[in-house]
Amino acid sequence: MPEEIRLSRTTRRIVAEQPLGEPEVNAEESVIAAQEESFNNSIQPTQESDEMEEVITDTKPLSDIEEVEHEMYEADDNVMNPVHAINKAEHDEEGAKEVLKAEKEKILNKVSRAAVEQDEFEINEGLTKASKRMKKRMYNDANLVIPLGDELRVETEGSRRHKEYIELVESLRTKKPLTGVVTGTKTVAGHIMAVVQYGSFRVNIPAEFFILKSPEDIKHIAEHPEEEEDFIRLLLNQRILSEVDFIIISVDEAEMVAYGDRVSAMQHIRRNWYLGKKRNGDFILNEGAIVEARIVYTTTISMTVEVFGIEYRLKQKDISYTRIPDVSREYSVGDTVLVKMTRIRRERTERGNTLSVIVSVKEALEDTRLKYYNMYEKNQLTAAVVTGIEEFGIFAKLEGSDGKLDVLCEFPRNQRIELPRIGAKLLVKITDKVEDNYRIYGVVVRTLKDAY
Repeated sequence: MPEEIRLSRTTRRIVAEQPLGEPEVNAEESVIAAQEESFNNSIQPTQESDEMEEVITDTKPLSDIEEVEHEMYEADDNVMNPVHAINKAEHDEEGAKEVLKAEKEKILNKVSRAAVEQDEFEINEGLTKASKRMKKRMYNDANLVIPLGDELRVETEGSRRHKEYIELVESLRTKKPLTGVVTGTKTVAGHIMAVVQYGSFRVNIPAEFFILKSPEDIKHIAEHPEEEEDFIRLLLNQRILSEVDFIIISVDEAEMVAYGDRVSAMQHIRRNWYLGKKRNGDFILNEGAIVEARIVYTTTISMTVEVFGIEYRLKQKDISYTRIPDVSREYSVGDTVLVKMTRIRRERTERGNTLSVIVSVKEALEDTRLKYYNMYEKNQLTAAVVTGIEEFGIFAKLEGSDGKLDVLCEFPRNQRIELPRIGAKLLVKITDKVEDNYRIYGVVVRTLKDAY
C-alpha cells in the first residue's frame, strides 16, 4: 500500500476525471502535472478563461495565499521531485538530494512570487459595511443625551463619526477629494504607506498612490536602485504633519479604516484649477496671481509646497529677499504660505495637455529692502548678527533693518579676530553698496557678542 499523499484540489480533480479503462497514471506524474497547471494558472494567466480573470481580481490576505499555495507541496519530498530528475540521477543518492534541494527552492520561489503578485491586489476596492449592532454602537450615542428642546444641538462623538463615514462613502462613490493630515507611515505586507487621519477614521495611502516623483527623484532612483525602498520611505516621512488631499478607494466601516489615492486627487484638483475657466472664458489661475500654498516638507536649504495639485520645490532665493540660515526653522510642515504664480504654461500635445508652473514666495511679499537700504552709508560702522558662513564670505543681518537687509562680509584678515559662529553679533564696517540688487558689503571689525 503506497504512502498516503495529500493532493491539492487541482490534483484531486485531475485524478478523479481520468476515464475508466485508461492506463493507470503514475501518482508522481499526476502531482507534477497538477503543480505545473497550478503555477501556469497563477503566474501566467491568460485571457481565455473567465474563471481565471475572477481569480486574479479576487484579493486575499497574504497569509491565505501562502497557506493555499504551500498546501500543494505537503506531500512526501520524493513525490515532489520530478521523475525525470531522479531518473537522470539514477541511483546516486547524493545527486538525488541535490536535485531535490534545487527543485524545492524553485517551487518555493514560485510560491513566493505568486504570493507577492497576488499581494498587489490586496486592497479590496469598495465598501465593507458594519453590522447593524456595530452601527448602533458606533453612532447612536446621541440617544443617551437628553436635549434642551426638540432636537439635540450639540454634536456628539457618534454623530460626528457618522458624518465622517458618510463623507468617506461620498468620496468613494463620486471621487470627491477629501483633506486630512499625515500622522505617520507604516509598512503592510512589504508595502510602504502613509497614514492620514480623517477624524476618527484612519486612511492608509500606499506610496505608489501618494508620491508624485519629481525628475530629480526619478534620476536618483535610476542611479541608486538599491536605495529605492529607503528613498521612498524618506519621501513619505518628510511629509508627516503635512495636509494632503485624497480620494477614497476602499472603506471598512467596522474597522474604521479606509484606503486612499492622493495622486488621483491631485490630478483632479490640478485639472479643475489650472484648466478650469470662468464664465467669461478666462482661466481661473493666471500668471501674477497670488494664491495660498501648503508647505509639504522642508529642509535646511529649501522647502516644497503644493499649489492646487502641483508640488513645487523652492530654493532659498525663491523664499526670501534676505538669506535664511535654516529654512526648516523659519517654515514648518503643515503651514500655509502665500505664493505668486510667476509662470503658467499650458500646451496641448498629441499626448494631451501639458502644464508647467513656477511659483515664488519672495515675490508674493513686499520688498522692503529699499526702505532700509538708504539708512546705511559707506564707511559706516554698524552691528550685525551672523546668519550664515559660506566659502565666499559671512552673511549677517544688519541691526536696525528689522531683519530685512543683509551684509556680506569678507573673512577677517586680522588673525586676532576668530571666525565668528552663527548667531554671533559683530561690529562691521560698510565698504560698498550696489543699488541694483540692494547688496551691501563690509568687513568684520570685531566680535561684540559671541553665540552660545
